[in-house]
Amino acid sequence: LGYLVCRWLLVAPALLHNADYRGFDKLARNDIWTGVFLGAPLVALWPLLMLVALLMVGTRRWYTGAGHGRALGERILSNLRTGGHDPRWRSSLYWAWSLAVGAIVLPLIIRGCGREDPYGIVKGSGEIEVQVVKMKRTPQKQKQQKLTVNPWSPYILERMNVDDIKTLAELENQTRDTYQADPASGKLGKGGGKGGGWPKGMEGANVRFIRLKYAGGDWDQDMGRGADYNLLVRFNQFTGLPIARETEARDIERLPLFPKKRSPPFVFLTGRGNLGITTREARILREYCEREGGMLFIDNGGGHFGRSVRRMLAQVFPGRNLVDIANDDPIYQAPFVFPDGAPPFWHHDGSRALGIRHEGRWIVFYHPGDINDAWKDGHSGASAQVADQAYKLGVNIIYYAFNQYYRRHYEQD
Repeated sequence: LGYLVCRWLLVAPALLHNADYRGFDKLARNDIWTGVFLGAPLVALWPLLMLVALLMVGTRRWYTGAGHGRALGERILSNLRTGGHDPRWRSSLYWAWSLAVGAIVLPLIIRGCGREDPYGIVKGSGEIEVQVVKMKRTPQKQKQQKLTVNPWSPYILERMNVDDIKTLAELENQTRDTYQADPASGKLGKGGGKGGGWPKGMEGANVRFIRLKYAGGDWDQDMGRGADYNLLVRFNQFTGLPIARETEARDIERLPLFPKKRSPPFVFLTGRGNLGITTREARILREYCEREGGMLFIDNGGGHFGRSVRRMLAQVFPGRNLVDIANDDPIYQAPFVFPDGAPPFWHHDGSRALGIRHEGRWIVFYHPGDINDAWKDGHSGASAQVADQAYKLGVNIIYYAFNQYYRRHYEQD
């Protein structure tokens, strides 16, 4: 067993280092590395203890009936207990080994169980200049309808003036103009530069997509490569800003462990069923949104998730209701313009995006139509045009969250 453990410690790290990281997710990789460096030594400890026990004189006497004096096992234990011929040197050696191991292991423990890696906003300079092109729809000539009225009817019919009917129809057509944004006119960010980014961002930062885990439902619906990671890929294609290698998931209780001013500007929530949170988790979400400046991006994946969302938000923000997000809100204006607001997509819970505001900014964006379904491979049967709108709306929401977080923490410094 000891030989196998030694072989494992020598071979497994090399295999993991050379393995394709895309073959399995980050959590699986971390579990394997932890098993290599922590699990294997603990397993190796058992055969060592058994070997020492077999070398003790008491064990030999039990099995053979013979054995006198001090066997090798007793001498090993005595040496470890007393420090051998030079206890001071042995004590110094123990301290040196303990400090060395602590210096290596403790940062890993702190990183994994204590603080979270900072979420940095991409450093640089940019300023999107959205060029809105209005394309008026060509009015179609409608076939004139005829009315047939019974002159002997007991009812009195008063028809609207024909000119009034034409005026209302023309007004409706004129107010349904469509718009397109030219994303090539600038790069996302602040500062007026051409490369994109925010002047007080963090060097080497990537745009990350973090969703929250919760109890009672399928929080990981359509997660990972081939699903929500597609949004990050399209974000990179649209903006040129660097993105993370994977999407991520965190327990709600991990949010306070991000450094101040380095928390995620937004976190994502989705599912089809129940969404259960504790009182402590509700307080954490409230502080994340109101004090830290984050935003909850919630997507209804179907089922009774809409009811669960409303119960959860009532717990997080008591006394505050979801309200309609107006079509001309800034969240729909850059970098892509949505003149009619958020596309409804599958509209499991209505056709309008809703939200909760705090100090003039949206801290909750709730989409009722399963936008996440349009991000994944195949787009759940939706057309390429519908999927393109879903990606662009996701880019708008991320861009809005980044700007609001940056304005709160860095433009006021």
